[in-house]
Amino acid sequence: MGLTYVLAPFEGASSNHPLCGWYLILDTESDTQVHRHLVVFSYLVLKKYLQMIGFSKVQGYGFGLYPLPNIFQPIFEKIDPYHCHQMVFIAYK
Repeated sequence: MGLTYVLAPFEGASSNHPLCGWYLILDTESDTQVHRHLVVFSYLVLKKYLQMIGFSKVQGYGFGLYPLPNIFQPIFEKIDPYHCHQMVFIAYK
């Protein structure tokens, strides 16, 4: 069950407040939730998981080590891929 709240308009607003005329809707769809949380793995867990399910030669690369300036990112992405915003893995079965 999703617990996402969505602001939706309704008729009959009688105030000048920015949120007047809006109400919250609870997203309770169980099978086809519109707004879902994305489940992601950390760098090390994903690497271990790929090895555990039978992939060999698992290589991971990190991209986007924020908030470093763009000029330093390529260097630090190689040093510390564990804290990067995006990951790419190459694995052979």
